[in-house]
Amino acid sequence: MAGYPADEQVEIETIRALLAGYFWRYADSMFEVVAAELQFDIPLASPRSGSKSRTFHLAGKIDAIVRLPDGRRAVLEYKTTSDDIAPDSQYWLRLRKDPQISLYYLAARAAGHDVQTIVYDVARKPAIQPRRTPILDDNGEKIVLDRDGNRVLTKQGKLRQTADSELGYVLQTREETAEEYGNRLIEDIGMRPDFYYGRREVPRLEDDLAAFQMDVWQQAQHILWCRRQGHWIANPNRFTCPGCDYADLCLQSIQINDEQVPVGYTRIDDPHPELQ
Repeated sequence: MAGYPADEQVEIETIRALLAGYFWRYADSMFEVVAAELQFDIPLASPRSGSKSRTFHLAGKIDAIVRLPDGRRAVLEYKTTSDDIAPDSQYWLRLRKDPQISLYYLAARAAGHDVQTIVYDVARKPAIQPRRTPILDDNGEKIVLDRDGNRVLTKQGKLRQTADSELGYVLQTREETAEEYGNRLIEDIGMRPDFYYGRREVPRLEDDLAAFQMDVWQQAQHILWCRRQGHWIANPNRFTCPGCDYADLCLQSIQINDEQVPVGYTRIDDPHPELQ
């Protein structure tokens, strides 16, 4: 990985370890993939009248359609998160209300796939980070120095291996390399795979799909109303603002128009180039 900045080397090792752990964790339970990266573009229709919107449509890309061991077809959604994914955590409960996957469910049906459930395949981001590691001498011994820079011996005449701030004994350390971090992460994954990976079915009832269709139609009507009024309703939220890339603009009331684009931002015609 020579030539990459140190932080990018750590990212590469993180991805390497998570992928290696994933294929080890699920080596005997991989899905049969029916379709991958399935792109869709479907009409937005009123759930009451069935009339199609002349302004909006629904587009996206489904991670995969898979066949489960019992023969059912499912929408497979890959996720990464920093949240707790233990079986009894709230993370799995929140997924029952995830509107994105309701859209994928309907889009899969529109594409002719008789899906019957959703499978979330979740990987948790590492909780451990690169750390400082002891410097070893040629014999593999840790180096502990006193205030004068001399190696410290124990009462038995052996080289001391631990620091002592009161006595001024300092353990010599260095930054852990990206490769060392990656190996330590793989070891941690091996010891507690359920901390890092979770896979669960999250079904969608017909009532859930109907509620989603009503929600997205109402959102479209709200956008049209805002366009007509020339006014957009701000909704600062302590839960969503920290993760929003545009929080600084919104919270500081920075005005944006065709002639005024804030420094560091670029106006693009297509907000979803990944769908091209």
